[in-house]
Amino acid sequence: MIRKLSDAKYFIANFSNYAEENYEDNSLSITFKDASIQHYKGYTRIRLNSEGEFLQYSFGTNWHDRSEQEIDLPIQFVWENRKSINNWIKLRSKKETY
Repeated sequence: MIRKLSDAKYFIANFSNYAEENYEDNSLSITFKDASIQHYKGYTRIRLNSEGEFLQYSFGTNWHDRSEQEIDLPIQFVWENRKSINNWIKLRSKKETY
């Protein structure tokens, strides 16, 4: 759970422990329900590409971003979106226990 800024740093440093691997492009990603765009039924995907860059892409019912955008400050991004990411971590943990 991300409760302190140091938790956000840990999350980014250990992103591979949380993310799913895409073997086609050798990237890692997570997709979470984004509370900041919930009225659009929105999701955000964070992807770590093979060059080590963090990217974001948001989408929802009948809409999506035109393209991925680079996350210049990934720790800050995780910190600002910790509520949504924590919910994703909780759901993921529940799935793993079954």
